[in-house]
Amino acid sequence: MLATKQFHSKPQYVVEVIYLVVAGGASGGGESANGGGGGGGGAGGYLTNVSSSAIDKSKNVAFRVTVGGGGGPTSGQGNDGNDSYFDDIRAYGGGGGGAALSQSADRSGRDGGSGGGTGFQGATAGKGVYPNSTYVDSTPRQGYDGAWSSSSRGDGGGGAGSVGLAAVGAVGGLGGDGEDNDITGGNVTYAEGGYGCADGAQTQSAPGANTGSGGEGAGQDGGTSSTAGADGIVVLKVSDLTTVTFSSGVTKTLITSVSGFNIYKITGTSSTSETVTFS
Repeated sequence: MLATKQFHSKPQYVVEVIYLVVAGGASGGGESANGGGGGGGGAGGYLTNVSSSAIDKSKNVAFRVTVGGGGGPTSGQGNDGNDSYFDDIRAYGGGGGGAALSQSADRSGRDGGSGGGTGFQGATAGKGVYPNSTYVDSTPRQGYDGAWSSSSRGDGGGGAGSVGLAAVGAVGGLGGDGEDNDITGGNVTYAEGGYGCADGAQTQSAPGANTGSGGEGAGQDGGTSSTAGADGIVVLKVSDLTTVTFSSGVTKTLITSVSGFNIYKITGTSSTSETVTFS
């Protein structure tokens, strides 16, 4: 839902902010060329207040802003995504997909914002971040669990919108759904789970840039290395009367196409100590 609401009158020392914070997606699990397929990587955690109330942030205070990178491709258990932050709002990186390897521990999906799917006959799927989760018990929900099956094919990683799907027959499991968000003025799907792979070639396109989506597992005919997860993103939407200043290590784009607002699309940070200040 597009955040078209007007901001309410506030004291001069605060700014109202609408945000989207998505962590980096995990890579899928690799494969050791002995058949079978790796599990899909879990999506990065997804947090937004687009369809609810703006939050108040003090003026002239430097707030942390960090964009988590996606997990890199691998021939082993998938690499987790990295966390994204806006102040104390933390989106957890996605959990890596289980590998199709002889080491049974590496076949399991890893926990994350959304959990990774299992690889070749893996033991457990990765858990996501949500109320009463055994990984991180948190409200609101950031993502869903990866899928598990006893199949030799890879199972799907969890997404922000639903659990990953288990492999069926000779087909790897699909990743969980992402969430649509048009905070930037156009609808974009973020935080989709990565596909599990069969023992054939990979079938999922590489995840979109800065969507926090998970990468696909590897299969024997498609090579032993999995697909990387996508980097995350932070988007901040404020009144166009607000001055916004970033530290030097922030990569961002200013969007002015939505009347009355300035929208800052932050796609990279060079360190975990980068900041944003409102005035």
